Amino acid sequence: MLSIQKQEYGFIGDFGEDGVSVYGLPPQFEKEKAQELANLASNHDPIMPNLIPKRRARLKTLTEIAYFADTVDMIAPWPFQFCRTWLTDYSRERPFSVFFGNDQMTVDEALNIVMNGNGFQPSDDTRFLWELVHAGGSDSKLNKVPWVQAFHKDHVMLGILFLSILGSNIMELGELSDQEIEEKAKILYTIMQTPKIMHEPLPDFEDAVKRDVAHGERKIPLSSLDVMYFLRARGLRQIIEKKKQESNDPKRQGALDQEYDIRTYLFVEEFAEIARTLVKKRKPYTSDDQKKFDELVSSVTKMLIKKYQVTDEEFDEYRRLLRSGEPAPSQPYVNESVPTRPLRILPESADIRVG
Repeated sequence: MLSIQKQEYGFIGDFGEDGVSVYGLPPQFEKEKAQELANLASNHDPIMPNLIPKRRARLKTLTEIAYFADTVDMIAPWPFQFCRTWLTDYSRERPFSVFFGNDQMTVDEALNIVMNGNGFQPSDDTRFLWELVHAGGSDSKLNKVPWVQAFHKDHVMLGILFLSILGSNIMELGELSDQEIEEKAKILYTIMQTPKIMHEPLPDFEDAVKRDVAHGERKIPLSSLDVMYFLRARGLRQIIEKKKQESNDPKRQGALDQEYDIRTYLFVEEFAEIARTLVKKRKPYTSDDQKKFDELVSSVTKMLIKKYQVTDEEFDEYRRLLRSGEPAPSQPYVNESVPTRPLRILPESADIRVG
């Protein structure tokens, strides 16, 4: 089954100077481990022939947690879902929206590949929607844990609301020179170096994006990217300040300040890279293209509201969180940190506990 899947996605074959892949692994690795891989491929004995039910249940739960860990990184923290995708080679080679050109999909066709297709999507918008639709999609024991349910609900709804605001603006991109991007990055770096950043009120996401359009700039929605990286810097600053308070060692405190300097510099480099990527994606989208995009996002939003049973009050609260740039209530870690509420599997019952 894995070989069929890897063959379909181009991981098996002759890669010229890099070598030949038979199993879908790196050619050099296959060359070094040829005999071991051949032995494994020809061994058809069951991996665990005498597995007791309790052990099977625990292994199944472990697998569900491993899958959950992958999807967590995909949709959380909610503003960074978009940044991570735009930094991938897949994103660099495809348009932002599937609704472009003469021979384009209908809204129903696009909705179908979002709902029933795989993760290799033809455009950024369908990929973002696919991630939101398929996060927490299985009816597993893990997904019935209340905190996990809340995590998926919060991040999926915040993600779809942000995409609905950001998407139309990106489809109206104008010219933006490399020099303008560099200047914007320098300003962002200066802001990030301000110690009081962790106490400053956040700009309004929605208003910032609307201002870009209202002022006729028709450029990249840099104000919304600003907020994303403002959030990242503030989260990291909070971690650094907490560690400094816990340590009386001046050398340790100096090292923490240096860590923050390095990380903020990397943030700004990443910001500029994303800005350049989005400028390259610039297409002459028509008003009809944008209308189709809005219809697609609206259809998925209605489906997600029904799936997660979102009330009107909850929807309004998600809009408030979006406007203020606050993290989702169920986010178990500070931005730019590792999770602080690990999942545990109880050995006797194979039940799952958080924290």
